[in-house]
Amino acid sequence: YVEFAERLRRFERIVADVALEIYGRTPTAIHHYGPNRCRRIRKWPHLLSEHGLGNAIDVGGFAFGPAIDLPDHVPTRLRRRFVVNVSLHWSPRRDIDEIHSRFLRTLAARIANTDELFRTFLGPADPRHRGHFHFDMAPTAKVVVFR
Repeated sequence: YVEFAERLRRFERIVADVALEIYGRTPTAIHHYGPNRCRRIRKWPHLLSEHGLGNAIDVGGFAFGPAIDLPDHVPTRLRRRFVVNVSLHWSPRRDIDEIHSRFLRTLAARIANTDELFRTFLGPADPRHRGHFHFDMAPTAKVVVFR
């Protein structure tokens, strides 16, 4: 869907801004589960998912390449390449996960507070979206569940 593509470009800019703030660099890739998989909605099998309309995407993580020059607040061990995964890093389990959790939560808050970006934003607080962020432009009222 043409208008959704513009939303994704805006999303990428927000990802880049938050990544620069937290990690001192932008990601090399955004890992997603495909924006255009034609499927039915489990609860309402008579309805086609927004994914099937090219109007939604599920994002599971972000890849970062190696870096030399980093701000002082970025741990030295993050100079090499790494992946931030929504399912592993939303709720930190180890010290190093704290920075990844901060990245994901800052990103989620920015997206949720950006007008005219996505109408639906589902994430780890929704049982069907624990391991990823779901964004779409469904014609329904705005829904945000990521906490």
